[in-house]
This record gives sequence, C-alpha cells and structure tokens, in this order.
Amino acid sequence: MLPILQNTIIKIFLPQDILDQISTEEKRKRVCVVAVTLIAIPFLLGYGIVHLSMGEGIENSMADLLTAGLFIATLVFLRTDVDGRIAYRTAMAGFTFLLFYNVVIGLYQGSDILWLYIYPLVAFFLFGVREGFMWNGFLLGFISQELR
Repeated sequence: MLPILQNTIIKIFLPQDILDQISTEEKRKRVCVVAVTLIAIPFLLGYGIVHLSMGEGIENSMADLLTAGLFIATLVFLRTDVDGRIAYRTAMAGFTFLLFYNVVIGLYQGSDILWLYIYPLVAFFLFGVREGFMWNGFLLGFISQELR
C-alpha cells in the first residue's frame, strides 16, 4: 500500500519533466517539503476550524488557515517550477509566521517555543548557510523583541 501511495504522491506533486532537470539533492528537498506540507495542511485546516468553532477568535483561526494556504501554494510552486527556491521560501514564510504568531500570543502556553529547536535545521537544510542564518536571525530577532 505504501509504495502505491508514494508513487501517486510523486506523480502528482513531482512531475517527471521537472525531476529530470533537477539534482539528487534538490529531489531530496522536494520530497521532504511535499511530505511535511501534505501532513501539515490537514492539521492546520483542522486547527483553524476548531479555533473558529470554539470561539477563540478569528485571529487564531486565520493564522492557521493562512499558513495552510501558504503550504498549498508551496505544493503548486513545486509542481510547476524547476527552481524550488520560491516554494521553499513560501513554506518557510508560513512556518515562520505561524511560529512567531503562536509564540508571541502564547497560544499553547509557551510550548510552541520548542519549535525553535527544529527551525534552524529546516532553514539550513532548505537554504544553506548564508540564507539559513538570515531566516534564523529574522525569526529570533523578532521573537526576542516580543518576549522582553
């Protein structure tokens, strides 16, 4: 069952004409991003609906739904563009926004700060050292200002 699902996902989100033009490292990045976004999108949509239905405010719901929208855009960019940097930046912008929003408002009683352990790994994996440091500095700079 798993190989059938895996092959279907690859055919839908990673067309052969694009796979033929990219390196092995780029293929690895794309597969990871597709897997993570396909897992995250249903959860984000679910959290958005739950926050809205529980009366926790439209802001909390919109943060989740906006991030899900950015992840959906990431999948579209990966399917249509040989250069994956736009897709990776879109996904990272969604991840950054949601992390920043949740940490600043304390939505999960401070446990979202634990995502700061994973964030640098994702940034360096997708962008390399130079741009990875820029993403990390951007997020940590804003969060440190807000947590004072």
